[in-house]
Amino acid sequence: MSKRKKERILLIRRMIFIIFAICWMMVIFHFSSKNADESTKDSNAAGMLVGRIVYSDFNVWPGKEQQVFAERWDYPIRKTAHMTEYAILGFLFVASVISEKQRYKFSIFTAYAIAVLYAVSDEIHQFFVPGRACMLKDVGFDALGAAVGVAIGSALFIWWDKRLASTQD
Repeated sequence: MSKRKKERILLIRRMIFIIFAICWMMVIFHFSSKNADESTKDSNAAGMLVGRIVYSDFNVWPGKEQQVFAERWDYPIRKTAHMTEYAILGFLFVASVISEKQRYKFSIFTAYAIAVLYAVSDEIHQFFVPGRACMLKDVGFDALGAAVGVAIGSALFIWWDKRLASTQD
């Protein structure tokens, strides 16, 4: 593969992942814009889904027991959502910045730093949403998720870049 073709592939990959990252940031912003009642309804719906998946007879449980079950799952669901949102964002950021021409460590740090800065800005945004709060703990969950996404993306794209380099004419 010619050097020019590899550069074109890298540029296309970067542009696609930048667009995906911006779209994903809008999704995160949308979730963070929901007031406390809407956010709680979403978490309860996820808790009910967990109940239906884990227990085959969940639908015949009394409504009060279903609700208690869903509420018990509220915290793990919310924190898992934080980590998952930012794992995806970290992956998208690293995919948009990493390349064989750059130092990998710098690219990885840049992607992680951007994801964490977005997490901080998102928590500040939540401070202004009715019933929501700005919580440093949530930034920690976001940062952990971003680290996982960046690690997976780095491994994948370093492998990809080395694979492209080995096909050089």
